[in-house]
Amino acid sequence: MDIINKLAYNKSFWSDYLWLTEVERTYPELENYMVIMPVHDQMIFKLELDEDFSLLSLLLATKADDEGLEIAWDDQAHPHPYVFRFEELERISDAIGRHPDYRGPVALPFLLLFRFTAVLPEEWDRFAQVVKESFQSLYIFNEEELAELLAHIVRIKGLEFQWIQEEQGWVLVGEDAYSSRNRHNHEFPFALLENSGSSLGGSD
Repeated sequence: MDIINKLAYNKSFWSDYLWLTEVERTYPELENYMVIMPVHDQMIFKLELDEDFSLLSLLLATKADDEGLEIAWDDQAHPHPYVFRFEELERISDAIGRHPDYRGPVALPFLLLFRFTAVLPEEWDRFAQVVKESFQSLYIFNEEELAELLAHIVRIKGLEFQWIQEEQGWVLVGEDAYSSRNRHNHEFPFALLENSGSSLGGSD
């Protein structure tokens, strides 16, 4: 975690990671780098990065399957980034930040994972506030810089999707529902993800 912890306090890292700049920068130290984020003893998220963030891959691993299953990915060709509901993101990132094996800024899990979240229109005000407070906790952006950053992030507010609960669990549907968490993907670990959320104190 030392590498990612250091980069978390670098302004350019965030604009590059979130694809908010056209400046071409690379981070050779991140090629095939894996951010390990334990939720509890039976569940770990792994975020695989590369040197220019052209491909981001999120895996869900368990004690029985340490390698993990890819549940989301973001690239500029065929992305399927949306895997979390906002309330799940809050519970999971909070649990990671409190896990005894996690070594990093408390806000880092949320800031790394929010790009994998399908936020609904009624959740946007709270979502933007949590994003703002999370970045403020790093003390690297002034108010003007943070406002500009948030303005870029909320451009995705107009995407058309919604979460619906079906027999297998919560699935994302809609014109912009680029997600492996869909009604046709029978290999998705619906129960594992949702039961984890419940075990962390949330309700669906």
